[in-house]
Amino acid sequence: TGSDLTGFVFKYRDSKLLDTFISGTKLHKEKIEIYNPNLTVELSKIVEYEQKISIYSQLKRIFENQGNIVEATWYHSKAMENQQWLLQENYNNKAKKKWFSEEEFELFNIKLNKLSNNHGESWRKAFYFVLLSSFVVYALYFLSINCKKEFSFSGIGYFIGRFFSFLNITRREDFMVNKDELNVFSYFFDYFGRVVTSFGIYQLIAAFRRHGRK
Repeated sequence: TGSDLTGFVFKYRDSKLLDTFISGTKLHKEKIEIYNPNLTVELSKIVEYEQKISIYSQLKRIFENQGNIVEATWYHSKAMENQQWLLQENYNNKAKKKWFSEEEFELFNIKLNKLSNNHGESWRKAFYFVLLSSFVVYALYFLSINCKKEFSFSGIGYFIGRFFSFLNITRREDFMVNKDELNVFSYFFDYFGRVVTSFGIYQLIAAFRRHGRK
């Protein structure tokens, strides 16, 4: 209680910390080392990731139980970050890799959450994700319905202006052109854009409300 431990290095290995009470104490979040004696380089990486998942998850529970949601969510994101590295390391060490395996989907899921809102920690990252990912899909959609038309700089304003209509997931299919002018690619990018935007908005709301969790 009431201590400044930011100048200390935290060495950890298979310890139970859940009964620890922390109040008014500052920890150096990055100075956490894992005690790994006499291990090969490959095993050392795996053990380090497993141990960091353990300590970050326990610290998350400690702060969560004491009502410090801000600290708890930060440690949650660090635990998930190391979970991603552990899954990647285990996947890389596999002799035979199967397409569309459970490990691939799990790894993709964690990477996507890291990219979209840093595992619920950053609503700013989620905001950028919504804009950038939706804009990329919108550009492909716009190209699919105008590929046979000549390019003109006068249409840039129209292109940018209609992007905000594209962000509306309840938009009509013919919000830019008549339905008979749509093709298979424009239909695909239209509905794929709705999925991407919806997912990004969900991640934005989840990250924005991270300090309101119970």
